[in-house]
Amino acid sequence: MDKNRPKLTPLWLGLLSIFITGLLLYTYCRIECVKIGYELSEEKARYMKLDTRRSELTIELNTLKSHEQIEQQVARHKLGLKMPTPKQVVEIP
Repeated sequence: MDKNRPKLTPLWLGLLSIFITGLLLYTYCRIECVKIGYELSEEKARYMKLDTRRSELTIELNTLKSHEQIEQQVARHKLGLKMPTPKQVVEIP
């Protein structure tokens, strides 16, 4: 080795370690970004399923609240009632 030439090996090792550390951090950030993207896609799909289910339940609730449904389920089946014939209807003046 030449004694007049300064040693650059520690400098190059330091720069190389900083570069490799930067690459590792960049790779970690990209992996986390992809992972969060997958989680976001799964949550969007879950949201869509829940929104569809909410819509179905709203329709079912409105159906069950309707007077016709209440009349048919309670009055006719449980109480045994039926619509009056025209002879049974009395009009009050």
